[in-house]
Amino acid sequence: MTSLPDQFQPFPVELLPDPMGRFVADASAAIGCDPVYLALPLLSAAAGAIGNSRAIRLKSGWQEPSIIWTVIIGESGSLKSPALEAVLRPLHLLQDREYRRFEQRLGRYRRREQHHRRDLGAWSGGSNARGLPRTPREPNARRYVVNDVTIPAIVRIHRHNPRGLLLARDELSGWFQSFGKGDAAYWCEMHGARPLVVDRGAGKERILHIPNASVSVTGGTQPGVLARMLGRDLFEGGLVPRLLLAAPSVHPKTWTESELSPERQNEMLALFEGLLGLVPASTSRRACTPRVLPMAPRAKDAWIEFYTEFAEEAHSVSGDLAAAYSKLEGQAARLALVVHCVRRVSAGSTASSDEVVDRSSVDVGVELARWFAFETRRVYALLNEDDQARARRRAVESVRQMGGSASVRAWQKKGAFATADEARSDLEALAAAGLGVLERRATGSRGRPSEVFTLQG
Repeated sequence: MTSLPDQFQPFPVELLPDPMGRFVADASAAIGCDPVYLALPLLSAAAGAIGNSRAIRLKSGWQEPSIIWTVIIGESGSLKSPALEAVLRPLHLLQDREYRRFEQRLGRYRRREQHHRRDLGAWSGGSNARGLPRTPREPNARRYVVNDVTIPAIVRIHRHNPRGLLLARDELSGWFQSFGKGDAAYWCEMHGARPLVVDRGAGKERILHIPNASVSVTGGTQPGVLARMLGRDLFEGGLVPRLLLAAPSVHPKTWTESELSPERQNEMLALFEGLLGLVPASTSRRACTPRVLPMAPRAKDAWIEFYTEFAEEAHSVSGDLAAAYSKLEGQAARLALVVHCVRRVSAGSTASSDEVVDRSSVDVGVELARWFAFETRRVYALLNEDDQARARRRAVESVRQMGGSASVRAWQKKGAFATADEARSDLEALAAAGLGVLERRATGSRGRPSEVFTLQG
């Protein structure tokens, strides 16, 4: 007997600290999309804004950075793009402000450069007694969000933005397609905020070095595209297990008059300004050392309890799923760190030498990790479906949306079958696969018998 596919469990929006939770709830209502399409990119965006300013300490030798990679999966037209745009809007506004400041600095630099050439000519001619003129430093734009997926471009931009970056792509297939020989290994280093060295082989800067590379990633893709892109090399190389994935059930789009209020948008703008303003332990033009936060005693107890329980659960799975579970322990700590920073910034708290991650933040990180564990299991099953299994799953999801049962007439309308016999035949196939039962029952006010398919369990 074929078992029913796992049903998508709604993302626990109530766990997100405000204003993140309020934004996800209101924006999903305004866009008409599943809240998970906003929640996952928002977690990555917040992690990217925190970047190398903070890390969480689990014990000596084990700390986790503020780096989160999320992928939202849905068919074309499922409103992934408007959701991602809504999440990124405050970061783009802040980025535009930085670009304007950069243009002003660039104008001043060009004027100083002209003066430098004049002074250098005077110095070489012996008419300048003040010594060799100092070469002006060319400014660089502060970057928050990038969409160039190549390693050289990422490293070049990161080098001038040691705090870290967010890679955001509406369609992540371009990111997966960019992985040439060894590129996935570079990305795995960045997921761990480890040192990164790229040998360019030519030019003034033949070697580019990032002391602690930090790049969060978010974007969307279609299930079929993702299944084609994620080859065995990306699973076995460790890149796929680092992805936090979500593929909500497909629902018809419905019109909504809801709109995202200016208040919510301003709250998110203030949140990202605060996260980007977190002060690291130390910073320079080329390096940024995070402030490493310990867990409060009760938070550490909660973490140890989760670690022990989850280790037993991870021991019960194998293969690709086991690899993903092995990363979720650290992901729980990263999620707790993001939650902690959001709560601190929202409360107006400034950095202090005794800053610690409390029990509440760890509890949220743990519960989010458990949700991702369930969803990872679902998504991996989807990626391994053949055409028949995919068709059956979609049929089951449709019946679930109809309340768990469907008459032949309703199924004919739902599936746009030409005749009732075709609809009946389709339901008979589901029943034969052990996904439910097709039986005659009385329906309607007059009690006329009708054939109804009901999902098992």
